[in-house]
Amino acid sequence: MVARSNSLRSRLPACLVGLACAAVAGEVWGRVVRTEELPAGWVRPELVKLGWSSDEFRSFDTLPSEVERQPGSFRLLALGDSFMSAGGIYRHHNRDVRWPHRFETYLEPRQSERLETRILATKGWGTQQQLLAFLQRGACWQPDLVVLCVCTNNDLLDITAAIDARRARRPYFVASDGKLLGFAPDGQRLLLSGDRPERGPSAFIDLLQARRWRSGRLADWRLSTVDPRYTSWSGDLGEDAVAGLLLPDRVAHEPQFSHDMLNAYIVESNEWLDYEWELERLLIAELKRAVERAGAELVVLPLPMSLDPTDPTRLTGSGLVHTMETPAGPITIDLDNPRRRLAAICEDLDLECWDIIDDFHAVASAPQAYASIFPDANRHWSRAGHGLVASLLAPRIAARIDAAGGE
Repeated sequence: MVARSNSLRSRLPACLVGLACAAVAGEVWGRVVRTEELPAGWVRPELVKLGWSSDEFRSFDTLPSEVERQPGSFRLLALGDSFMSAGGIYRHHNRDVRWPHRFETYLEPRQSERLETRILATKGWGTQQQLLAFLQRGACWQPDLVVLCVCTNNDLLDITAAIDARRARRPYFVASDGKLLGFAPDGQRLLLSGDRPERGPSAFIDLLQARRWRSGRLADWRLSTVDPRYTSWSGDLGEDAVAGLLLPDRVAHEPQFSHDMLNAYIVESNEWLDYEWELERLLIAELKRAVERAGAELVVLPLPMSLDPTDPTRLTGSGLVHTMETPAGPITIDLDNPRRRLAAICEDLDLECWDIIDDFHAVASAPQAYASIFPDANRHWSRAGHGLVASLLAPRIAARIDAAGGE
């Protein structure tokens, strides 16, 4: 027994040295070999029908010193969600038909030759993940103009949920006394420093944690540290909420007090709805600061939306106002409410709001055009819809290119 004990003692230093070497090797791997920025913790689906693939994401995996710019070039970066990741054009399997890549038709040759465009977007992203995406990827590309594409059908829902539609945990932000606080998927503070979220004390541990966040294997985690307002959504809107988009006279749920796709369109004020809009304002303000630190300009684009892709009267810009009865009392749905709220936010933050909703509606509300822009009951734009958006934005883009000079 004594001999065995002595043998264990003699091996202990070697075991400790081995563990220390393994820890050092893991840290080197996390910091040097695996240089991917991981603290954001988002899921990155490789879905062909969404036009999102790892090669598009990894096209941003460069350091500022490695980015090559052509003399006189003008760079436009669009941030968005499934609208910008080709949610309505999956049949084409060609992401180049999205509006940022369609300006050649509408610009003068001298302008289109200078324009470079990229898109950073995927399904389920809200302004919070678009902010993190810019910090971790978009800023390194050194854009001149960043267009934040706001999807009013669900952005307020997305920014107040710590779980996405794939039931995976994700980072979130909280509005607290006029300040924006960031949190990792496990409820720990996510500190924004400089142009990217800070790493933890160990890159190797960051890597393992972020892999677990993105895998969606956090369903059984105790979320006591996560703000309870952000855990009430299960990732599924439910039949009542989806039916509510058709604007019946009465619904069985209370969209004004829950995560709902109608939230942005509700005129009445309450603590929850006011909180969502304040959080959106703070997120846009933080994105503006990040974009300006990168030497670029931020503009906000409220996307023309359809609540019902089979009914042209449900298109934003129609002026539709509808009263809906709920168990908690009546609410007023106004399809122009989001654009007014976003215009007020932009005025407060000294940002341009590129509101093309009326011009889009003038073309898209015709029955034949509407069917081509929202085919097969899809709320996302088709190739024709992206072409229309490009034609409406082209004069603004041309003015920006000319103002930049550098020919």
